[in-house]
Amino acid sequence: MTIDEWHDKNKQSLSLDNLKLDEPDNYKLVITNTNGKLNASITCQCGSLIKLFRNRTYFQLSNFYNHLKSDKCTMIKSKQQQTSSDDRHNNQNNNNNQNDTNDNQQQ
Repeated sequence: MTIDEWHDKNKQSLSLDNLKLDEPDNYKLVITNTNGKLNASITCQCGSLIKLFRNRTYFQLSNFYNHLKSDKCTMIKSKQQQTSSDDRHNNQNNNNNQNDTNDNQQQ
């Protein structure tokens, strides 16, 4: 599963409905080749370095996914707060628009 697929599957449970995880803004994938041996890691925007383990021909992203779900990932917390703030702002605008409509109908 790609990071985008994982995000689409988990965005509601993480309260990230309107936000996306983008490289290099939110994480950076680094793959190195040392004497024919491939290694991979992801550096999260919060500063955590997550090593990825190889499963035959693919690197497993489960360590990164677990990090994103953990309380330690300040990047996700920040995005959740941003989403919450955006939702409150949108609700206020909707309420104001509804009040304006009601005022106009009463006149």
